[in-house]
Amino acid sequence: MSTDALSTAAECDWRWRWVLVLLVNLPLPLLAGFDFTRDGGEFGMYAALALVWLCGHVVAVCVPKLMVAVAWGGMVVAVAQLVLVPHAYVGRLALEWVGVTNLSAIALSNAQAFEATLYMAAILLAVAAILGGLMGLGPRDITGARDRPVTQRPWHGS
Repeated sequence: MSTDALSTAAECDWRWRWVLVLLVNLPLPLLAGFDFTRDGGEFGMYAALALVWLCGHVVAVCVPKLMVAVAWGGMVVAVAQLVLVPHAYVGRLALEWVGVTNLSAIALSNAQAFEATLYMAAILLAVAAILGGLMGLGPRDITGARDRPVTQRPWHGS
């Protein structure tokens, strides 16, 4: 198999892993999102989810090593949905950034739902990347520094 074919297969594999990470992270945000967008913000939420999905595909192709960290950390974030508190806090923070202060009478517009969904996704993706980095899949993997032999030190000039 040629190098180009292997590279293409690896990119395709990470795009599918991204879809899996996205899908396992959707149950709790969608349940809460359906409640908050029941009076007209559904399109904004769906549009933001489509944008997050597309951005993940672009990252999987352009920076596949970053997607490794996001995928592993994303699985930890998905399991954290069982605890509920971290996701509820992130959702509340996203709603505050959008300008929603009264949770008892919430009805997000399309623009507010779009913005809140992007904020929440950005926070959870950052947490996933950090967790993936803490699991040993961080900047050294992303920059390719692990590919260098241990005996070779950049500051020794060779």
